Formats: sequence, C-alpha cells, structure tokens
Amino acid sequence: PADDPGVRIPVQEGDTIEVIRDGGEVVMVKVTPKEGPPYYLVETAAGSWMRRNSLDDGNRVPMWAIHTFD
Repeated sequence: PADDPGVRIPVQEGDTIEVIRDGGEVVMVKVTPKEGPPYYLVETAAGSWMRRNSLDDGNRVPMWAIHTFD
C-alpha cells in the first residue's frame, strides 16, 4: 500500500519470514533461515526492535501443589 513504511528486511534465498500484526501494526517478525535456527525481531517500545533467539523469557512459574483439600 501507499502508506506502507519504507523499511525493508533483506531476505536471503530460502529464508521464511512470518509477520505478526496487532491492529494492523507489525509487532513481531519471525525469521527462519534456510540454514540455522529461527530468530525473532520483537518490538520493545516506541519503535525500538530487539532480536531474540527465543520467545522463552526464562521465567518459570512454580507448578507444584502446596496443599490439597480432600
């Protein structure tokens, strides 16, 4: 479209690009190279983007029972 921003991501032959939008705005891009693991470009704040090798942020919620009622 005419109002599409002029930013382009260079794509190597064989790479797969998945764009995730929220309300029409791009919020995340998943890049799966032909060779190598996939990585993500994630919008952090006010147009800043960060590359992440995984969407796993490392936080783990404890999932064990403390007490059960019979």
